Amino acid sequence: MLIDIGHLRELSYVKEEKGYVCVGALTRHHDLANSLVAPRECAGLAHVAGQIGDPQVRHRGTIGGSIAHGDPASDLPRRCSPSAARSWSKDRTGLERSTRTTSFSVSSRWP
Repeated sequence: MLIDIGHLRELSYVKEEKGYVCVGALTRHHDLANSLVAPRECAGLAHVAGQIGDPQVRHRGTIGGSIAHGDPASDLPRRCSPSAARSWSKDRTGLERSTRTTSFSVSSRWP
């Protein structure tokens, strides 16, 4: 079974909140690269997002998908890892959990 979650627009955003730049899991690479917030507050991340793949990938690929995939050759997880980036998740009861991106992927493939 394949479930398309692309219509969940509440998971697509780039905003400043509580002193952090927050990027939703369904934010497309193009949207991050061209947001008003990211280039000003985290220019390196915005630059990397604007260089990923080709235009088709940048317009369809999501930040959450790239990070969750955990490919050691991928630019975005590598850019997030040495920074203070955190991944936030929420379960169906509303309980939130924060994980540093340096410990998000524990695959043996990760350098």
